[in-house]
Amino acid sequence: NQTEKYRPMSRNHQMKSGENSVFQKVDLPWKQLSQARDVARIIGRSPTSKEAPLHINLMGNSLACAGTADLVESLMDAPVELLNLSCNNISNDGAVALSKFVRRNKSLKELILFGNDIEDTGLRAIASALRYSAVENIYLSYNRIGPDGVAYLANCFRTSSCNVQKLDLTGNCIGDDGATALAALFCSKTNPLRNLVLSQCGITDLGAMAFANSLSDPNTNLQTLRLAENQIGATGAKALALSLRRNTSLHALDMRFNETMSSSRVLFLDLLKDWNTSLIEVDICNKRGKPLQQRLDYFAHLNSHGRRLAQMEGASKLTPLLFTRVRNKPGQLYGLLLQSPHVWSSGCQHQQDQC
Repeated sequence: NQTEKYRPMSRNHQMKSGENSVFQKVDLPWKQLSQARDVARIIGRSPTSKEAPLHINLMGNSLACAGTADLVESLMDAPVELLNLSCNNISNDGAVALSKFVRRNKSLKELILFGNDIEDTGLRAIASALRYSAVENIYLSYNRIGPDGVAYLANCFRTSSCNVQKLDLTGNCIGDDGATALAALFCSKTNPLRNLVLSQCGITDLGAMAFANSLSDPNTNLQTLRLAENQIGATGAKALALSLRRNTSLHALDMRFNETMSSSRVLFLDLLKDWNTSLIEVDICNKRGKPLQQRLDYFAHLNSHGRRLAQMEGASKLTPLLFTRVRNKPGQLYGLLLQSPHVWSSGCQHQQDQC
């Protein structure tokens, strides 16, 4: 019996589902399964399969289009909360079959489709289903999605019935046109999207400037923006830095391994020191791998949950600012100190100075 009963270990899951929540985990990655119906029978034999949510991981099997269609047909009314079908050669036809499941199954919250050769045609089918689904997180990294498919997806997110909060399109060639279509979303009041990952997407200064315009809008609701390993230069970096002076929604910005010039460093220093009060993670390295944080002797890196302070040259100088950012969030402050005890003394001194 490959189905097991688990209590959630993730703190995020506990916060959403409660400390005593129980889910079933079906973990069958890289088993070269070709008969999806057999997997569905395993799930169906579990005595609690109709009670507890299912977390299904079938990554790296040989489902292809036909196997995916069989699987989702068998699971259509099952309480599937998480479905990982990464690296299964689903392609466009499999995405069309999967879209029917996404639309009908109201238990599904997270869908992972990494590396499945899905193109714009397949994305359109999934995007149409997302208009009416309960899916909150969708991962579409390393497929064959282009700017036209992304533009269609962005339009679907404008629907008030769409619930997607996180979108990962890493490794798709969406370019500046795709980035611009997504950036325009964040001025829409009906847009549910809060976390966007567009690493390795061929975005240049034009795409960065589109996001800068959206982040300058007082109605923007974007919280996390990851643009690592693109071709953003000094112009795009400057536009983003200036836009964040007025932004109060963004908590995390990742621009690692872009062509960000050293001339941008003063702007980001000024941004953290005197202007922006909402950012708790800024990660910026230039293409040659020299962290701007170290050259500034000022930056420290705090993750999006406020729980980790990186060991960096000059990080102690930023400690007072970090304490100010998290002092109204006791849970984050406790986690910061627990994982980074070296900031305790400087943090306590900062608190005493304020008193």
